Amino acid sequence: MAIYRQVHITFWTDPCLLEWSPEEKYFYLYLMTNPYTNQIGIYEISKKMISMQLGYSIDTVSILIKTMIDRQKILYSEDTNEVYLLNWIKYNKSSSPKVLSLVDKELAIVKNQGFARLYHDTCTSQGLKLKPLSIQYPYSMDTHPQKEQEQEQKEEQEEEQEKEQQQEKEVSVVVVDNLHADNIFSQFEKAGFGLASSFQAEKLSELEKHYGYEWTSDAIKKAALSNAFNLNYVEGILKNWKANGRNAKKPKYDKKGKEIKKDFTEREYDYDALERQLLGWDKKGG
Repeated sequence: MAIYRQVHITFWTDPCLLEWSPEEKYFYLYLMTNPYTNQIGIYEISKKMISMQLGYSIDTVSILIKTMIDRQKILYSEDTNEVYLLNWIKYNKSSSPKVLSLVDKELAIVKNQGFARLYHDTCTSQGLKLKPLSIQYPYSMDTHPQKEQEQEQKEEQEEEQEKEQQQEKEVSVVVVDNLHADNIFSQFEKAGFGLASSFQAEKLSELEKHYGYEWTSDAIKKAALSNAFNLNYVEGILKNWKANGRNAKKPKYDKKGKEIKKDFTEREYDYDALERQLLGWDKKGG
């Protein structure tokens, strides 16, 4: 390992770097010159070590690493704590056999498989002859942005789950509050169906809106009398009432299952008038 690193003078005239803060320039300069750098610009260094050497907090180091990644200056593997200086080969390219031999040795110990392959492909595309990568490395190119994206997706999923749970709680609160009032939810609970779930509460509201409170309440009671504690059964009653009339009489059947039909027309009576006659209220002078 070299005891010093050369920094090209164009570092200070780079148009991009002119817009950087002093802290960002200092950090990038550190990444290129710290004691862990090597011939290939891929080396292992932990955030804790960077924090100790620069005097920054680990949170600040993480922010600066992300900034360098966003500006496409480095890659960083959270799994292996390896930094990949993307422009390193641009300013440290050499076709010397001794240098290439050193590159092969250092490339062979890179833990992140993706970093090693990317560096090898870059060298090959520039005409440098390196040994083929024959070792299967245990790590993929799992960079900081990928980790961050996965974390963001995980947080979004957790937020959605929390919203759904909150909505269910709100519906449950509405249902519980409604039990103290004379409404369709209290009728549902009193009839023996139990406390309505969020789905049942929504269904009850739809039935009440479509058929009215009285019909829905009576259908619930009728279903309970039939020991059918099922909302589909309640809905079936309501549909039947709407189709055939609520007061329609059920047909009667004989022992063979045939419908009994009357072959005569029943007389209609005015029962109030008959009662008055029987009591003598219609007699004059009574």
